[in-house]
Amino acid sequence: MAANATATPDRILWTARQAAQACSISERQLWAHTQPRGPIPCVRIGSSVRYSFEALAAYVRQHSHVMSPADDVDADLSTSGK
Repeated sequence: MAANATATPDRILWTARQAAQACSISERQLWAHTQPRGPIPCVRIGSSVRYSFEALAAYVRQHSHVMSPADDVDADLSTSGK
């Protein structure tokens, strides 16, 4: 990825491997969540599947969840068996 202030990639579309690496997930996880099986948008060109930086960034922004301190306490309690 190009190192600049807007954090845009050096190319328009990414392969599954590049997109998965950028999202810190496995390619298998990415495929499982790619349309039509899941909500992650992709671009199909012939038999090739590519991912747009802008679409992935929008998906991440839309599905991001900022934990509050109360969420953290609830998570601790649910894992401790209390």
